[in-house]
Amino acid sequence: MKKFINRAKNRLFFECAEIWMFLLRTLCKLSKRKVIHFVNNFNSSNAGDNNSSPVLYIQNLLSKNIVVFRHDMYRLKLFNIFRNDIVILGGGGLIDCMDGWNRKINSILDKSENVIYWGGGFNRHTGRKITEQIDISRFLLFGVRDKIDG
Repeated sequence: MKKFINRAKNRLFFECAEIWMFLLRTLCKLSKRKVIHFVNNFNSSNAGDNNSSPVLYIQNLLSKNIVVFRHDMYRLKLFNIFRNDIVILGGGGLIDCMDGWNRKINSILDKSENVIYWGGGFNRHTGRKITEQIDISRFLLFGVRDKIDG
């Protein structure tokens, strides 16, 4: 029962977060504020995923005229991303981790003209074949921490 209640609380939290993001998004459009999306994997067991997101390093530099959204790769809400928004992917090994993530990254590249890969890496898991390819030339900027060949 306790597990069910915790799951329900988490679901309610994310549904409320979606409504909040929609309201912020609408306000941004009305006020002509700049929007930056930070996308990474919220994974408490991986130090790289937790501590390499660029939002941790630049949030003090952001002005009040910039609205910041944070997205988890597992719960990415593409409807909040628009053509002129800035999207910063990273850190952590997001590329080639799994086909689902590669599809999401390609969808982000389809939606925004301003996608930056910041301090991320390539990933490879034994026994997992990646069929969804990412065209790196589509990124506005591409800064990679490591690349796995083969």
